[in-house]
Amino acid sequence: MFFISTSNNKRLLIASIIFIFLAIFISFSHVYALEDTTHYLPENSFLDEMNISKMNILEVAETLNERKDEILNRSITLRYNQNSVEKTFNYSSKELGLEIDQEKTISSINKEIQSIDTNEEEKHIEISYILYYEKFLEAIKPLDEIKLSLPKNASYQYLDGELSILPSKKGYTLDKELLIEHLMSACIKNGLVLDIPIKEIAPKITETDLETQGATEKIAEFSTKFSSKNIARCTNIKVATAMIDGTILGPGEIFSYNAVVGKRTAAKGFKVAGVYANGSVSKGLGGGICQTSSTLYNAVLYADLEVIERRNHSLTVSYVPLSRDATISWGAQDFKFKNNTDHYIYIHGHTTENTVTFELLGTKNNKRVELISQKISGQTPEIQTILDSNLTPGKQKIVTNGHTGYTSKLIKKIYEDEKLIDSYVVSTDHYKTTPTIIRVGIKKDTTRGN
Repeated sequence: MFFISTSNNKRLLIASIIFIFLAIFISFSHVYALEDTTHYLPENSFLDEMNISKMNILEVAETLNERKDEILNRSITLRYNQNSVEKTFNYSSKELGLEIDQEKTISSINKEIQSIDTNEEEKHIEISYILYYEKFLEAIKPLDEIKLSLPKNASYQYLDGELSILPSKKGYTLDKELLIEHLMSACIKNGLVLDIPIKEIAPKITETDLETQGATEKIAEFSTKFSSKNIARCTNIKVATAMIDGTILGPGEIFSYNAVVGKRTAAKGFKVAGVYANGSVSKGLGGGICQTSSTLYNAVLYADLEVIERRNHSLTVSYVPLSRDATISWGAQDFKFKNNTDHYIYIHGHTTENTVTFELLGTKNNKRVELISQKISGQTPEIQTILDSNLTPGKQKIVTNGHTGYTSKLIKKIYEDEKLIDSYVVSTDHYKTTPTIIRVGIKKDTTRGN
């Protein structure tokens, strides 16, 4: 028996006791509802294909547990039938990652027991399932043998001096998420057949995308010549040019020669040819490709693009004027420039038997660039003589041609509507001097014995 008091403590105690009794009552009521053994399912009650007539909830749960393996071994066929191609893939429910959601299934049955309509001829309740996603994905890997066309992006094609756009194409793929939805919503009976849904994949780049990029016309071009007799060097120039051809730079993007061409390896087709190293000529894999970076550098200068990184060779080169070369070396020296325009730039590189050319295509403006290479000073190579008794006395033979050393600068003038708007020194460069080495024949000394 409880006594009511005006004391706050007593009020709190009474409230706590009432709350505890209510909680216990609700808890017992819930358990009773789930484990009600006094209500039975009527005649013609079915759980999927199982007859559960006149069973209470505990009997249904026991039956479901006993027949679990049988239920999960029900066969499911996934079928692809499109474009005159038909393929079928057979699984058990368990192989597809399905497991019985016993709690949800029992809860559904319990609700039906509480609201049973005895006038119904038949009552059908479906088993609820859980799908384990990773297991499902692993199981349907064989579906990848269905060959569907992949999306194709719109692309540029350079042909006969013109840059055109090849149209995009949509692709298709298996809609695995929709397949899961169909699987989970199906009444899974033995021999169930589900059609594999297909969805379209839009290309990432469309014709409209390329049309708005602005790479429509030639904005600069430069060519250099090389000897076709040096097969290894020719090969290197052609391989590197082909790697650069087709490069697209968006506004603000930076071109890196080493990033595009990559490490020079035999697997890529590069050959051993002459290279400059520490002010002398030696041999190296990819020798000669500095001609491609130098040719591209000149096209970039004429297009008035922003040069980020460039360095001259240690020795002069024959294919471009002084201060207009750009040396590159894997892991050491790069050639980089930035697309500082508001439009995309397409780089087209190509070679003939003895010529390499780079064309830059973008959107023309009314500017024109003039390049002026100026010698500041020069140093004639000294001659070093080596006496050689194996040569005819007085005869000379050049071992190595020397290089004249120079200090030079490159001046760039920019005209707009044929009016000079800017003039500045692009770079001041220094090229080393190397001696000319000559062998001179002398008379053999016959006074010495053997």
